[in-house]
Amino acid sequence: MPYHIAIEAGATSSRAGLYDDAYTLVRSCESGAANPLEMGVMQSARVLLGMIHELSVNDVQVERVVAGVAGAGKGDCAEQLAQALIQGCTAHSVSVGNDIIPLLNANLGESPGIMVIAGTGSSIIAQSSPDVSSFVGGHGALIGDRGSAYRVGIEALFACSAMDDETGPETELLDAIMAELSVQCFDDIIVWAHTASKTQVAALAPIVMGCLNTGEEVAKSIVLAQAKHLADQVMAAHRKAQLAQDVPVFMYGGLLHHSPEYAEAFTQALQAQWPEATPQLTSVQGLKAVSTLLRHSRTGLVTCTRNYAMTQLPGTERMLPSEKPLDTMTALEITDWMTQSDATLHSVMNNARTALAEAIERAAESFKAGGRVLYLGAGTSGRLGVLDASECPPTFGVPQDMVIGMIAGGDHALRNSIEGAEDDPSQAQRDLESLPTPISEHDFVIGITASGTAPYVHGALAYAKSVGATTALIACNPVAVDDADIFVLIETGAEVLPGSTRLKAGTATKLALNQITTGAMARCGHIYEGYMVGVKAVNIKLRERTIRITGELLDLDTAAAEAVLEAAGGDIKVAVLMTRLGVDLTEAQARLQRTGGHLREALAL
Repeated sequence: MPYHIAIEAGATSSRAGLYDDAYTLVRSCESGAANPLEMGVMQSARVLLGMIHELSVNDVQVERVVAGVAGAGKGDCAEQLAQALIQGCTAHSVSVGNDIIPLLNANLGESPGIMVIAGTGSSIIAQSSPDVSSFVGGHGALIGDRGSAYRVGIEALFACSAMDDETGPETELLDAIMAELSVQCFDDIIVWAHTASKTQVAALAPIVMGCLNTGEEVAKSIVLAQAKHLADQVMAAHRKAQLAQDVPVFMYGGLLHHSPEYAEAFTQALQAQWPEATPQLTSVQGLKAVSTLLRHSRTGLVTCTRNYAMTQLPGTERMLPSEKPLDTMTALEITDWMTQSDATLHSVMNNARTALAEAIERAAESFKAGGRVLYLGAGTSGRLGVLDASECPPTFGVPQDMVIGMIAGGDHALRNSIEGAEDDPSQAQRDLESLPTPISEHDFVIGITASGTAPYVHGALAYAKSVGATTALIACNPVAVDDADIFVLIETGAEVLPGSTRLKAGTATKLALNQITTGAMARCGHIYEGYMVGVKAVNIKLRERTIRITGELLDLDTAAAEAVLEAAGGDIKVAVLMTRLGVDLTEAQARLQRTGGHLREALAL
């Protein structure tokens, strides 16, 4: 039986529901914020795909996904989201629109009317017909959101600032906000405000409403002013859409639904300009409103089908647009163009930060349990995994088999292209089975494939999962992932040379692997005070480094550090323990053995 998924995604939280063929809710799940304007399209897509995958368990066949997403109505966000979702799941079609469309569909249907939204943000939409709508507001925190909870919170902070500077009247808001934030003075509020999110500022609105109810004049003026701004926007939308005087006006959003004082102030401000208006709270909202679009689509939604997805080139196969072809550029133009292309990687890596942090923690857990990290990839991806694995023993002083890199086609493929090696998923299982120590639930198997589709990698993940190992997939294109516990999507997009994933995709993949192993080693105590305390003096350069690190950690000159290190058998960790704790070589080594080589823990014994 085919199923359908409806998604309501906002600036604070998101919710998705799985519906059967009779459009009855079967189950639902929740996740975090997913506004593409604030967090980027791909991070928004990851949140939505996470919920889709959670609902699509047990071989559920999903016919259609419909998502109402805050912020998706701006630019080409809806189109980009729809494309990312159809490429990342198995649904036959995906439709994406802003979060207002389902509200209109559920409460107005095809009739003319106005929808007023005032939650964290604010916007107005006036519907003349299902095909014609006029928008007012919804421009975001910096240049819009008048009448919203965010704006109420900002005005409250302004009032507190004026009171503190003695340029404005005294107000109870200052004490109320300090109490809410658990701070002692206005300077503490300033510190908080520098890092406060839009949602955190909006959360001050209930405090303003509380002061309003005690008769506080400054709070009253803030509420009335913002209610008037919201009413003015409704009137502008009414004029733009040329609506009749008797059309319905619906109110939606946390500020209107949860603050009756504000809803009343808005109603009075609107009726002062439009006496016939009778605003009422929406009777259908949230996920239930989005689900109405499963039955009947409407204008404003961007729809991508499975057939469409199959005809689209993955991002890494596309050419990065430039003023002229690469082969007609001068050498200086080429380096400038490629440097400009690589400059986008900072934001790409930032978008993957949550998944990378999860991979770091899981790798650390494997190490602490006596397990390993195993990289598997083909071509450039496989070589990068082998490179990162081979650098771990000299960098951190860990055993050779603690991080293992495996490439499709074997070691010969490190220097030579092995045609078709990546196309055999069963070979990955054979490679894993051939390890001296079989993989187990303590291991962490990471598949690396820039395209996201290499059968060798997915074969490895499927086998690893079947024996209880934790799995992760690192890819540079959005793909459906059913065989990995963690999906690290580093979407590098088009390349200056289409399909050459040794460029941006390869660079970003190397950055990801750097973070996973370095982070996991730090979490396991193989780094201390920011230094590589496990490094082995296997050549002149590394001997000088071990002496320098020992001297830095123990505040010793070069000669003294060299002597201490010599007494410790060349082991920086042992040298630190012997010197700081005044213990002998045997005791220092025993402490390290008891803590699994974790220097900080050994010092605390």
